[in-house]
Amino acid sequence: IKITFMERVKTGIDGLDQALGGGIPKGNVILVSGSAGTGKTLVSLSFIYYGATKFKESGIYISTDQSPEEIKEQAKSFGWDLNALEKKKLISLYFMDVTKKENMHYLKELNKLVQRIKAKRVVLDSLTTISEFLVPSEIKKGSKLFDVLGNLSPISITESMVSKIIISKVIRYLKDT
Repeated sequence: IKITFMERVKTGIDGLDQALGGGIPKGNVILVSGSAGTGKTLVSLSFIYYGATKFKESGIYISTDQSPEEIKEQAKSFGWDLNALEKKKLISLYFMDVTKKENMHYLKELNKLVQRIKAKRVVLDSLTTISEFLVPSEIKKGSKLFDVLGNLSPISITESMVSKIIISKVIRYLKDT
C-alpha cells in the first residue's frame, strides 16, 4: 500500500497551519467566510504578507472594498511594511472598482496581474462584492451567462443562482491561474 500525502502551502499563520494539518492543500482555492469584523481581511492579508516575508512567495491582494493605501494603513498597525514588499515585487495591491464598466472583465485582468509578478498567492477580497455588482450586468440579454441560463424558465432564475454561477466561474479561473 502506497500512501501519498498532499503537498501543503503554509499560510504562515502558525495556529491556522497547525489546524489545517500543515497548511492549505496546494492548488486549492479557499473561501474565507464570516460576517463583518470576523477577521477575513486580516487572515487574507496575513496569507499574502507571510508568503512574502517567510517563504519569499510573491502575492497579489485584490480588494473590491479598500484602496491599497487603506490596506497599507491597516497593515502598519501590525508592523507590516507593505511598501517595502511592493518595491521588491513580492506583493502587489490592487483596488478593483466593480461599479465601473471597464472592470467587468476582471478575470482577464487577474491573469495579467498574476503574470506580472509571477504570483504564487492570490487573494480576491471580496467575492460577495463582485457577485452583488456583477449579477445585473452578467444576465443582460446576449451575454454568455444569459445564454447559459437560457434553458431555464425565467421564473426559476434567481439572483442567488446567478451569484453562485459567477462565484463558481471565479473559483475555476483562480484554480487555472
